[in-house]
Amino acid sequence: MTDLSTMRPLLAGVLLLHACAGDPASATADAATSVSTASSGEPGNSEATPTTGDEPEPEPELLPPRARLLRISMALRGVRPSEAELAAVAKDPDALPGIVDDYLGTPEFGATVRDLHNDALLVLADFGVPPAGFLAKDTLAGMDPYAANRSIMEAPLRLIEHVVTSDRPYGEIVTADYTLADEAVAGAWGLTHAGEGWQVVDPPPDIAAAGILADSWLFSRHGSTISNAGRGRANAISRALLCFDFASRDIEIDASVNLADPNEVAEAVLKSTRPASPAINSSTRSPASSPATNSTSRRCSSATRTTTTPRASSRTS
Repeated sequence: MTDLSTMRPLLAGVLLLHACAGDPASATADAATSVSTASSGEPGNSEATPTTGDEPEPEPELLPPRARLLRISMALRGVRPSEAELAAVAKDPDALPGIVDDYLGTPEFGATVRDLHNDALLVLADFGVPPAGFLAKDTLAGMDPYAANRSIMEAPLRLIEHVVTSDRPYGEIVTADYTLADEAVAGAWGLTHAGEGWQVVDPPPDIAAAGILADSWLFSRHGSTISNAGRGRANAISRALLCFDFASRDIEIDASVNLADPNEVAEAVLKSTRPASPAINSSTRSPASSPATNSTSRRCSSATRTTTTPRASSRTS
């Protein structure tokens, strides 16, 4: 049986992808604290001295064991616990961690991991809408078009599921030197695949050791025009993995630059990309180049944080 304490960093990472808001460093601390508190069953450090004028945080009230198991099961698997499991925790609340541990090894939990990450990566689309719509011909001949396209879209999510359910380092989702493929994925991208179903396979040799960033569909799904120079794709990845939407940040235009003079324009561009130093007049620098003035653009959806953070509390309580 897997020790739940070894799952804390991994579960914190899974939640962080969907729960970060504001300063990513603060989000990391919040997620880690939630998982640590929930797995221990303790309400946290209630002895911390509040700042002057602040009311102390109220003590959390834990749900009864049956209700807690119900919430955990719905959050992790999307289905209710069995009557036998509910009866077991009603008789002995200490049975709950073992039941939750078993949940983490179920296919339903894997599906939950994929759904959560698709909320961030947005790789699932209608297979009849470009850039999806691989035809059942050549290496995909004889396959059901819907099933084949669904597999191709799911491949990056399957890799993430493998990392999470195998209790591997969460950062491996972007550093893995392997990928996940079934017959359709292997046929579409020319990967080596033997047998049936999803398997760990080698990625193309020219894009190895990049995890989901080596998946061709991820970048097909988030396209960019030629004039955009790939910035749309880069921003999609930045939003998903860094909680930073740089395309929405404010850009300050220096109206004093003579746009008819190419040398002056080039100098202005260089000045805007230089790191902060005493030699640069801070009043002419773009606010977006300063982390302090760009904190609001680093926020992910606070609504997502609200819905996912309790899952950590339920997961390992």
